[in-house]
Amino acid sequence: MICPDCLTLREQRAIQADNSGTYTCHQVLTCWGTLSGSGLKPGAQWTVCKPSVETCVNHVTGTVAAGGTIDAVQVLLLCGQEFDRAQAQSTTSAGKEINSAFVDAPPSC
Repeated sequence: MICPDCLTLREQRAIQADNSGTYTCHQVLTCWGTLSGSGLKPGAQWTVCKPSVETCVNHVTGTVAAGGTIDAVQVLLLCGQEFDRAQAQSTTSAGKEINSAFVDAPPSC
């Protein structure tokens, strides 16, 4: 069955939120979360949000670079705060909305 609105496996991997470690933010706090992407629509907005029951609560937004990439942006999710889980959203180069997999805060938080 052909599904014209379905995302291919390659498109599903086009945007990735990473929780592999923590870093210092705001001079004295500990944060987590890095966003990367490729094959995205140049100039499209990307968003990292906290998933909730009905919607995604925005945390940080940015714009996809001219080459259709997001290059390892630290998204400053505070450890021990509201953001124990996050998801990223953007648009593929084909114009389809895309969501990353959900990622949980690393154990070091």
